Amino acid sequence: MSEPTITSPVSAPPVPPATSDDSPIAVWTRRNPFQIRSVQTGLKLVYHGICLGLVGMFLLPIVMLSGKSESPWVLTLSVVAVVCMIGGAAMQFVGPIRCLAVPDDSDLKRPIVVTVVLCFVLLMPLAALAFVHFLRRLALSIRRPDLAERAKALFWAVLVIDLIDCAVFVCLATADLLQSGVALFFSCVSAVAGLVVLVQFAKLVNSIASVLRVTTRK
Repeated sequence: MSEPTITSPVSAPPVPPATSDDSPIAVWTRRNPFQIRSVQTGLKLVYHGICLGLVGMFLLPIVMLSGKSESPWVLTLSVVAVVCMIGGAAMQFVGPIRCLAVPDDSDLKRPIVVTVVLCFVLLMPLAALAFVHFLRRLALSIRRPDLAERAKALFWAVLVIDLIDCAVFVCLATADLLQSGVALFFSCVSAVAGLVVLVQFAKLVNSIASVLRVTTRK
């Protein structure tokens, strides 16, 4: 009589580790890499446009302080300042248009469309808020919560500056001596805070664009 054979239980095959990135940005890159490259180009345009605008903003007071001097260096600085400010504004306008290449079925489409529409009607403060909201959603799409938190903080900073500017406008519209002094003080605060926020905004845009560049190279 033969002994029964003892068979070892069949072990389940090991589950292979997930090697594919299922993040929205990776899915979009596999589906259409030109979309992400266009968004990355748009962000770079915004970044370089801000840098050019800042150069023009720093050169313009130097030109104004020189008075009516007709020396060649003053005329050169004047031309450079104007070119930087106009070129920077144009690049900041074209950049969000390039970002319209985001997929239609993503949650990024609505904020970037709102940004472009507000730019066309020249409501720049509201356009800035919409674009920062777009950056926050884009940072979440590339799984960078640290950049998303920076975008959230910038959103509130831009909102506060916009409210201060509205208060300054109301004070100037109903101007008496006291209100004019208050308006002057808050306009100085708004200008300094706006410069700091603009620099941080440029750094955030450049950081997200750099992440997108690495993503498209994978």
